[in-house]
Amino acid sequence: MNKTRKAAIQNTFSIKRLTLALAVILGAASGAGFPSPALGCENVEACLSQLRFGETRNLREQAARILGERGAKKAVPHLLEALKSDESEFVRVTAALALSRLAGQDSLTQLTDVLKNDIRPHVRRSTALAIGRLSGDEAFLALIPMLETDEAWEVRAAVAEALGTMGIGASIQPLAAALTREPRSEVRSRILWALTRLPGTGMAEAIIAALKNDTDVSVRLEAARALIKVQGDIVTKALEQALTNEKDRAVRKSIAGTIGERYEDASVPALVKAVRDDPALEVRVEAAHSLGMIGSPEAKEALLYYSRNSQFSQIRYTAQEALDRLPVVEARRKAKAEAEAAARKKAEENGEEGS
Repeated sequence: MNKTRKAAIQNTFSIKRLTLALAVILGAASGAGFPSPALGCENVEACLSQLRFGETRNLREQAARILGERGAKKAVPHLLEALKSDESEFVRVTAALALSRLAGQDSLTQLTDVLKNDIRPHVRRSTALAIGRLSGDEAFLALIPMLETDEAWEVRAAVAEALGTMGIGASIQPLAAALTREPRSEVRSRILWALTRLPGTGMAEAIIAALKNDTDVSVRLEAARALIKVQGDIVTKALEQALTNEKDRAVRKSIAGTIGERYEDASVPALVKAVRDDPALEVRVEAAHSLGMIGSPEAKEALLYYSRNSQFSQIRYTAQEALDRLPVVEARRKAKAEAEAAARKKAEENGEEGS
């Protein structure tokens, strides 16, 4: 056999050996030749075993998720154990989310311990959200300190969200205080979201202060949106002033939209001024749209003018579109007036009965 042919045979043999070795390695990595684990544990008992003994974090994470989805109350102790001691932060996060569906007050102590002591921010974040699903003063008191002391901004944001979810009026003061000292804009935005979901009074001043003074555009945008559902003359006046004084055009546009969604006739002059004078065309167009949402006689008069005479086609089109929608708006205004009249009459009747 000549040397060239012999070398070719040896090379071919080497390639086959490498191919076979690679196949063995890939097969071992993929589990080929071994029984494949089920894609999902079939029942609660199987999931509990998988949570405790699963050899990979994917298996344990999957078990925790399924137990939460199935509402398996008996899994709570095992999920708490996973939350405290599983080496994988992904499993601990999933356990916390599962507990948010299942846990009751009896798990609050363990959840609070994890919130304070787990080294992973993502785990503390998920635990804060889980505590937010609970009700009562103890859960509230467990969250409040972390709004200030946790070093991770994502945890502080989750604490704010949890307080908003709980809906306890006592959260207004600590959230408002946190809004003034919080260095991260992401957290301040989440605080604003939470404030609008709380009962009682006192949140308006904090949100207005953020709208006027926050240095971050995204926070001022969130403040403008937050004021849609906050009632009071102080809010109306603050929005009208901000529509004139705000430097950022995106924030002014959001403010104009918020004013429209509050449906207050008193704000029509401020919107007319914005349509007429604002330096940004998109703000002027949004203000015209908001005039149509309010739909008062004064708003209708302004829209008629702008639909015919504005030098900007976008404003003419928006004004005409708003006029076309006025029958629907007027029906809403009529229904609102009738509901308010009925409420006043009922209040008067109740007052007479009480006397």
